[in-house]
Amino acid sequence: MDFNQRISALLQLQLSPLNWDSTLKECDSIEADNLYIPSGFLWVVEYMRYQIELARSNRKTAAHHLKLAIEQNPYSDQLLQLYQQLQPAASPDVAPFAALIVAEGLPAPALALAERLHAAGIEYAILADAQASLQSHSRVIRVDTPAGYENQARKVVAGMTWLHENISPNLGVLRIGQEMLLQDPQRLLERLRLMAAGEVYAGVTTTDGIQHDRCRHWGRCADEALNRRVYNKPFYRAWAAEDAYFLGAAAVRKLVLSMIRFPARFDGEYYEDKLIGDIMLFEGIELTGWQDYADLGLAQRQAGGAIEQEQA
Repeated sequence: MDFNQRISALLQLQLSPLNWDSTLKECDSIEADNLYIPSGFLWVVEYMRYQIELARSNRKTAAHHLKLAIEQNPYSDQLLQLYQQLQPAASPDVAPFAALIVAEGLPAPALALAERLHAAGIEYAILADAQASLQSHSRVIRVDTPAGYENQARKVVAGMTWLHENISPNLGVLRIGQEMLLQDPQRLLERLRLMAAGEVYAGVTTTDGIQHDRCRHWGRCADEALNRRVYNKPFYRAWAAEDAYFLGAAAVRKLVLSMIRFPARFDGEYYEDKLIGDIMLFEGIELTGWQDYADLGLAQRQAGGAIEQEQA
């Protein structure tokens, strides 16, 4: 059979445990025999792998192959629906929102913030890359992303994706840096409840517009070459600053699907907050601007130390 016949036969194959192994071998063989496979056909190979792994109850591996199929065929509604069906059913026991603490370096500030969130009855997770030296903690999510400021966007999106895939697809997420202070828990709870379900993107708006600092990453990147390379992507609109911003459940869903479909949006992107803002723009979600973090019951830690005291 020629290539087209093999791909057609593969797609039409009725899978059963008796032909799983032979089907996987055929997928490998098609890739080995063809140096070039158009993406309009390549997705079929990953789709068949997805079906087999799902039937074997290997959900994580199945999701990996389905994401590759979506990347190769990003406008397929059928594949996107299959991805959504992989997500856990919404549970009434799951809060409609959670805080995602982005941790770097020493864990003490992140752990202190975690304690405050827990005392306020706000679900949370602490996000760290695989190399981070955080002590053992039941709420730490370690994502497989490299360390360094230049990989912050990958890290945060991976954390959002983990929450979407493992906790609930109907979860709004407050991204909050470990240096932020929780001063008014009740105000935070009230504001999050109002924003939790919808296509909400909210935060303290960047104010420098087209004059934003294109060297903000200098001296912060693990790759020394980037510490002398100017950020060179265009300005579309103001975005929410990275210290703290909120995505409602529908916005999280759009973010996760967008980055699965078009992972190249990470390329050359050093600024997580701008990437999130750009994705929200592309997905048609307006920015709700806060005048100050106090609008959400939060405060920034002062340079050189903490704000005098968090309220009890």
